[in-house]
Amino acid sequence: MRDEGTIKFQADFEISHPLSSPAVTELIAARNRLFARGLIGVYPDGISFGNLSLRASHPGDGHPGFFITGTQTGYIENLDESHIAFADRCDIHANYLRSTGPIQASSEAMTHYMIYSVDPEINAVVHVHSPEMWKYWMDRAPTTGRDVPYGTPEMAGAVEDLVLQRPSEEAAGFLVMAGHEDGVMSYGVNLDAAMELILEKAKEAGV
Repeated sequence: MRDEGTIKFQADFEISHPLSSPAVTELIAARNRLFARGLIGVYPDGISFGNLSLRASHPGDGHPGFFITGTQTGYIENLDESHIAFADRCDIHANYLRSTGPIQASSEAMTHYMIYSVDPEINAVVHVHSPEMWKYWMDRAPTTGRDVPYGTPEMAGAVEDLVLQRPSEEAAGFLVMAGHEDGVMSYGVNLDAAMELILEKAKEAGV
């Protein structure tokens, strides 16, 4: 039984009403596009895969953080505001993440947080699953260690190392999570850049 999709960090979650903002609308549209391509979905055993996020301010009080798709939502064809969380505090060493919203943040939220924290120019992260992309780009693109499991401080740290190698003049970056079967990730200065790159890499891998 795969444990992927399971939250491994200490989740400090405060339930609230759905959060509305242009950023949420943009995030939902991009996510549903990836679902239609089969890059976000659910495995036969019921475990969801794929998530994406967008740096933003909380629509209520304006404090910084990021919107992210909720945990175990990969099976939903048309996501809406009730499936989006807002994460605003993380301690990698304590394996702790705080989020609010109608649903808990994705199990990969800690990795998203790490990417945002190491590069203030990055404003969007896209994480999808594709066995074809994973195999094709393994070691051709920046790749984390095969012994680094998903959703852990170790994965967050491994991703940080790769993100820091991104040439500053590039609008987006791409990496393979070798220890997270089928998992690949893009990130960019905005959601359009991250989406464009992930779809470009999918096309090159024959997806």
